[in-house]
Amino acid sequence: MATSEHIGKYEILAEIGRSGFAAAHKERDIELLEQATMRMCRTQCRSVPARIVGKVVVLMLIAGLSGLGAGCWSAQAPTATPFPTASPCPPTAMPTSPPTETPTETPTLTPSPTRVPILGDAWVRPIDEMVMVYVPGGTFQMGSDVNDPDAESDERPPHRITLDRFWIDQTEVTNAQFATFLNKRNNQKEGGVTWLDLEDESCLIERVDGEFRPKSGYADHPVIEVSWYGAAAYCEWAGARLPTEAEWEYAARGSEGRVFPWGDEFDGMRLNFCDANCTYGWKETGYDDGYEKTSPVGSYPSGTSWCHALDMAGNVWEWVADWYDSDYYDHSPSRNPIGPSSGATHGLRGGGWDYAQRHVRAANRFIKPGSRYPSVGFRCVSRTRAREPLRPLRSTDSADGMTLPTIREGRNEGTG
Repeated sequence: MATSEHIGKYEILAEIGRSGFAAAHKERDIELLEQATMRMCRTQCRSVPARIVGKVVVLMLIAGLSGLGAGCWSAQAPTATPFPTASPCPPTAMPTSPPTETPTETPTLTPSPTRVPILGDAWVRPIDEMVMVYVPGGTFQMGSDVNDPDAESDERPPHRITLDRFWIDQTEVTNAQFATFLNKRNNQKEGGVTWLDLEDESCLIERVDGEFRPKSGYADHPVIEVSWYGAAAYCEWAGARLPTEAEWEYAARGSEGRVFPWGDEFDGMRLNFCDANCTYGWKETGYDDGYEKTSPVGSYPSGTSWCHALDMAGNVWEWVADWYDSDYYDHSPSRNPIGPSSGATHGLRGGGWDYAQRHVRAANRFIKPGSRYPSVGFRCVSRTRAREPLRPLRSTDSADGMTLPTIREGRNEGTG
């Protein structure tokens, strides 16, 4: 016959089975179980203190039983039939859990703020490997002073213009770069003409076996015989656009209002213009810049502008985005002007190998009848840049002892 202590034990086990193993972990249930076990041990466990045995049983139950339905003890609630004999499973080693390490929090790194570009920064445009130089936003006087004897009427009145920051191609787009573009987009017709006049003998790109390529020796010369539409299409393909007149002039002369990109005094050795090698009647025989017509881009590092743009004077004229209006300065907006909404032709800036010094002044505005010329090319600008590393420019001595802005190799200054 089962004693009253045995009955109490089975009642407790049945209760635990009903409430689940998790409930046995609760402090109240553990305490009740311990008290009942102590009462049993007062009659059965004479040689061992009851409190110790009670705690051991409780610990065994907690550690070894995970729900009595699947546990080692087979117990049923008391009924009229005799109580089953509790059969303990063979002793099982208590699993030893490795000490739980307190997880070390990975420190959250506060990302360093994107570096703001500064004057002297540059980046390489991936699609055509063009170097773009940074032009900080600022205010300058656009146009020419009334005291400038070389100024044309369309350069007046001088007026203050404020521009947001932007990036500008360091040089004019080359024949090699434009040929790559044509191989991607073909020589399309727009504005009544093809983007490039391949039929003109002065064109420095040819098509051989269906592929556009620069003529021998002219890969790094500026593309010429290109229409305004072809120039605009190229800049769009490269993720940029043509500069406005205001942007172009600001990049050429800066807030100081220089007459020429390098300063206020003309120097025929700092650019490619109509010098002794030129065939036109207005050539200036006192200078020899080394070229009759176009020269490789960046050939005159001493003629760099304040923002490190090259060839802003001479070599080839450059298309700008604006429609030309000789009176536009009379009513130009003072901030980020974009030119008239319409017009007969687009403007040109910078002068070329075929013009004299008065036309290579930074303030000079120009137009030509027609659409494509042997002395007209272009460069692009962008208000933003691709996620390419900033690479500060440095000055490298060139063969003639002048300084040439170049990219600092291997230096990543962030992507701001």
